[in-house]
Amino acid sequence: MKTIELDNHVYDDNKVIDKNENILFQGNFEEVSKFVLDKYNETLPLGLDIEKFEDFNGREFKVELGFNIPQEVIDSFIALENKEIELTNIYNELFANLSIKNTLNLIKTKEVLNYKNKYNKFNFDDEDLIEEIRFQLYKKYSDEAIKVSFYPDLEIKPNSFMFTTELSFIEEDKDIYIFEKLQGQGTVYYIYNVLENEDFPIETWNNIIKYSKELDILNKKYSGIVGVKDESN
Repeated sequence: MKTIELDNHVYDDNKVIDKNENILFQGNFEEVSKFVLDKYNETLPLGLDIEKFEDFNGREFKVELGFNIPQEVIDSFIALENKEIELTNIYNELFANLSIKNTLNLIKTKEVLNYKNKYNKFNFDDEDLIEEIRFQLYKKYSDEAIKVSFYPDLEIKPNSFMFTTELSFIEEDKDIYIFEKLQGQGTVYYIYNVLENEDFPIETWNNIIKYSKELDILNKKYSGIVGVKDESN
């Protein structure tokens, strides 16, 4: 459903078509509006009401809307994508071979700021750079992290994970790290050892992790993503 108010800059290359599928007129929204008003004495509306004119609905014509994306918008998307690629490359060059534990330690002690010169062109302040590296660490493990699934009857505090939109974990050596994405007025990424979490005691977390791993195996088995060996025989 369209949510953009129509104007001459948003919709371009629009067509007025008759019941024989002949194109009677073609132009931007302002030009098409004038043509329809002059020929049919109909005023094309702005906003969502224009959808009524995309079918004949008893009229002798319909309007086929084209969509125009300004080149500057396309350029901004390309620039953003190139920036993300460059930031990922810098992160991989500096931190890709470090463990989660060591990377988090560099973040916690702010030793990551020793590499600030590598990010000079992005004009990060100290906190923005720390958040960028934390985000890259989160993204690095996003595909292999297992989704945290709470088992039935688990009692969860009312304010726990209130703004959490993603919750997963990674096992590294004997440690378990929670990856948490929160969204409210902005997006925040947290990565921490499960021992640091105060929502549940470690015994409960162990049960949650076990349940999540078993559910993950079942989901993959029955969704056909990967094969799971049948060990019942």
